[in-house]
Amino acid sequence: MSSEPLDTLPLCLWARPSAPPSVYFLADHLDAVLAAGEDMLKVDITWVSNAAGPQEDTVRDLDSLRDGVEELRSLEMTMIARLLKSRERAEELMRADARLKLMARLFLNGTALITDALPELGDATASDFNTGDAILAYLRARALLAPDAAAPEDNAHLRITDTFPVARRLPLGALMDLVAQFLDTMELHHDIYTDQWNRSANAGDQERTKVTENEMTAAPQPEKSEAADAARAATPPRKGYRSLTAALAELEEQERAKDETAAAAS
Repeated sequence: MSSEPLDTLPLCLWARPSAPPSVYFLADHLDAVLAAGEDMLKVDITWVSNAAGPQEDTVRDLDSLRDGVEELRSLEMTMIARLLKSRERAEELMRADARLKLMARLFLNGTALITDALPELGDATASDFNTGDAILAYLRARALLAPDAAAPEDNAHLRITDTFPVARRLPLGALMDLVAQFLDTMELHHDIYTDQWNRSANAGDQERTKVTENEMTAAPQPEKSEAADAARAATPPRKGYRSLTAALAELEEQERAKDETAAAAS
């Protein structure tokens, strides 16, 4: 078995469920799609112009603007990569479980437009050459800026909504609804989150809580600002993706390892 923590592996790798492994692999990808979508909705980009305010403040604001756009683009690439892997697993599920064939077909049809975006998302070289990797080009392509607008108003907050076009094709809100419906349907036919998982997770949570409480009792409590700074310092930086190829390459490596682990456990 893999040395990874249990909470990083699909349930099928350690619980020996009766459902096909594709069910759990698919659920893992669909959960990741929803998580990426929720994170995208939290991104808040504040537009600043090059000439706004003192130079030091302008540089900091421009860095923040670039970081916000790159975070959004990375989350979008992560979501698309997970969707593509979900489509592969959904096709496997159609052959393994006739009860979910109709829902899987609905999911495949609803996300078919994603495959049309592969040529432009697989390699960002052509897009970067045509647009100069400009922030405005990305914002305009994702409907965050009107086609006839030169730029957003200074200090404008560009919020991500349900209408955000993932890969310039699928509305984010409708896509997340489809994914959630697929997960709910799978849960009706397969106990994805079993009692064994819940018992193990609860036991682990209780043990971690007990250890944490003991540590908190023994150590002096930092001020709120210090605690926030410490939490930010302890949080690993989000891995960014500039192209879909990079996101897919990492996912495929992870899936190979999980497939080998599942085969060894069976």
